[in-house]
Amino acid sequence: MKRLILILIAATCFALNSNAQFIDNGGELYVENNMFYLNGMPLNDGEVLAIIGDDVYNNVYLPARKKIKSAETIGYIGGTMMGVGVGLAAGDLVSSALYGTTGDSRRYLVYGGITLVGLIPTLVSFSMVKNGRSAYTRIAETYNKGTGRTTELNLGPASSGLGIALNF
Repeated sequence: MKRLILILIAATCFALNSNAQFIDNGGELYVENNMFYLNGMPLNDGEVLAIIGDDVYNNVYLPARKKIKSAETIGYIGGTMMGVGVGLAAGDLVSSALYGTTGDSRRYLVYGGITLVGLIPTLVSFSMVKNGRSAYTRIAETYNKGTGRTTELNLGPASSGLGIALNF
């Protein structure tokens, strides 16, 4: 009888996972300025990979990061085009006021067209950033749901037969 109890205790000890074997999940993961933070510290890509795992990293995080980076570039291009259109129109208005020339309305149509063409990539970039941020938020929420500590005793099949696991 003592031998059976000793074997059960030994099997339980081998099945235990100590907290030192895992990343500390004590803090909450949150997103701010398109970056992940844990316990107030910004995380680099390697740390994000270690925290969320390969599947989520490759299938959700990397596409969302790529979408946000692309949106920033598209937004800069669109914003520059809008600024050029508005700047040309403003410069033409100022020069016509200073020198007393009359402005041709066709030029203002061109300036407005440049501004509208710049508005399209700017709006597309807003949409892309919003989608990327929502993916980041889903990653953080999923991670934070899994950080609650619970105690479980599992008995089930293992590679060597039957296994007992006490998770806390």
